[in-house]
Amino acid sequence: MSDLREALMGEGTHWTESKSGEVLREFQRQATETDLGRPRSMSKPEVPELEYPDLTPSTIAQPGGFRRQYLSTNDSLDPSQQHASLMDMLLTGPSIVRRFGGGLPRDDSDSEEDEEDDVSESGRVRLVEEGGMMARREDERLVGTGAVHPPGYTIVPEDVKTGRRRRTASHKRVSRLRKGGSSVLKLVVTILKSFVGSAVIYLPAGFKSGGILFSPIILALTCAISIHCMILLVRCKQTAPGSYGAIGRAAAGLGGRIVVDISLVMSQVGFCCAYVVFIAKNAEKLLNEFFGTPASNELMLLYCVLAQLPLYVPLSWVRKIRQFATTNLIADAFILLGLLSILTFCVVHVSDSGLPHSIELFNRHEFSVFMGTAVYSFEGIALVLPIHESTRGRVRENFSRYLATTLAGVCGFFIVFSCFGYAAFGEQTESVITLNLPHNSKNQWWVACLQIGYSLALVLTFPLMLFPATRLMEAKLFGRWPKSPKRKWSKNGFRALLCAICCAISYAFANQLDKLVALIGSICCVPLAFIYPSWFHYKLVAVTPAERALDAVYFAIGIGLFIFTTYLTLSS
Repeated sequence: MSDLREALMGEGTHWTESKSGEVLREFQRQATETDLGRPRSMSKPEVPELEYPDLTPSTIAQPGGFRRQYLSTNDSLDPSQQHASLMDMLLTGPSIVRRFGGGLPRDDSDSEEDEEDDVSESGRVRLVEEGGMMARREDERLVGTGAVHPPGYTIVPEDVKTGRRRRTASHKRVSRLRKGGSSVLKLVVTILKSFVGSAVIYLPAGFKSGGILFSPIILALTCAISIHCMILLVRCKQTAPGSYGAIGRAAAGLGGRIVVDISLVMSQVGFCCAYVVFIAKNAEKLLNEFFGTPASNELMLLYCVLAQLPLYVPLSWVRKIRQFATTNLIADAFILLGLLSILTFCVVHVSDSGLPHSIELFNRHEFSVFMGTAVYSFEGIALVLPIHESTRGRVRENFSRYLATTLAGVCGFFIVFSCFGYAAFGEQTESVITLNLPHNSKNQWWVACLQIGYSLALVLTFPLMLFPATRLMEAKLFGRWPKSPKRKWSKNGFRALLCAICCAISYAFANQLDKLVALIGSICCVPLAFIYPSWFHYKLVAVTPAERALDAVYFAIGIGLFIFTTYLTLSS
């Protein structure tokens, strides 16, 4: 038995049973009881008894059973160990975007471009999905030659001096990755980062279109329906695991996958176009104030749009999305400071000058424009599934409650911000609230820094927004091309073309940004937020007549809102 064990293990290593495997438990017990020359505590750690009696061998034998057992047995970790650091929470943006809907195609055009690189160069650990079970593999140069890799086990290098397992940098990194993502605070921060961005800047103009009484009611109703549909989408994921598109395929076949992918691509491209217009309008305003260039000049606006293209093209060529972690953190800081500064200015302005006489309670001429803007404001609907996937344990069990509570707070902030923004400027409210900030001698530099900072935040966010769209389209266009420099530069050319298209659309709608935002909300966001979740829930989950009736009601609301707002926005 000793000879057999030495042949299997190789010198300097020993077997440690994974929490997800029990295949060779009896063999390891017998091998340990033989005279191996070292205490049992050094050859095999004690395996704790399962605290989950529902995980029987028959349930573990089902597809994905080993992974479920691993997640269940790790729920009992010390809660203090499950809290990620504040920096980890703030840097979750790129990882969530990378798993956008949980099913973005992988870019393997070059080995150095793969965004899912190994964790570290020495002692790297690959997470390999094999038959629904996650297996960890160490490089053979760490464990010696001739070692055998049976499924469900981890080969851990042994320290020659102490005889104990050596924790390499890769082990610590994986441990840190596993422990992160479970705290409620991290979940709340991730939701806030996904739903609070540029959309809130357009809401004061939206309140001007709808009225200061009508708009908060519609925004609150939109938030409530969106939260319900997000919860429906999460329930669908429990029945048909996978991305948004995978759920669509499970519910409605290939057609369901196609319509979801089209809506996702259009929404992401639409968000990028709104970013370009926002930056161009603010740049035009700054040039007018500091250099005396003509205001509202079409040629100057065109220059401001085209000047952004050299920035976006190289940023869109980046394959390793995690490289945007630091820039994403900077963008979040600029957005937070910008929103708080604008809200403070509007509150002070209203308290000093009072309410203007041009405020309307209900604008019967343009209220339909605000309805599309209201749906646009909850732009993080497509990130709900990857956010849910990043949680586990009790946080995942209560995910719906945390999501609803956080988004209710976000909606409250949107209403307060928009009401004060519209109340401060009345009918003079611009499509972008930053354009209303006065450039007088008292606060000229403060306003300029605010506009530059917020514009810089959107420049840094642009590649993250465009990333899912490029991946989905490249999978269709270049998926069957062999790996080569031609394929790589063809992708680069396509991404440059996509950036140019975004700039062209932005220039066409530059003077009607409020209409562009409403149109994106009507055509792209309404299906993703209302129509598809209720449709898929009806097909996959709903069983009782009440559930089916409720899904039908939300589906009808989505279809009606899609037709009504799209027609009126285009006609206006």
